Amino acid sequence: MNNKGQTLALFVILIPLIIMLGAYVVDIGYMKYNKNKLDGINEYMVDYALDNKDNLNKEEIINMILKNDDDINKINIDEIDNGVKIEISKTFKGLFGYFVGKDIYDARSIYKGSIIDEKKVIERVD
Repeated sequence: MNNKGQTLALFVILIPLIIMLGAYVVDIGYMKYNKNKLDGINEYMVDYALDNKDNLNKEEIINMILKNDDDINKINIDEIDNGVKIEISKTFKGLFGYFVGKDIYDARSIYKGSIIDEKKVIERVD
């Protein structure tokens, strides 16, 4: 039996799978990067809002968030008892999703902070 084309056929079958696996790994890294970036921005903004809770200016906080990441789709700032809750979310395109039909991913970050016994308490909600 002649097996001369067997390696080429196997290579042709596996290359798309390897490319898709690589795109999936890149997308997972990009999703984690965006989530961590939103968490960092949000945690800082909650801390800033707690420092200025007596004269909280929501427009100023929104502008500061957009200076850090201008692709944010949704910003929600709620004043809660002794503190603030901020939710930010964004959508972004991925590489793997382009191959499988879901090329848009969502990242969301919700933090709330309050002042309890003269101490700031900041926690992630989601």
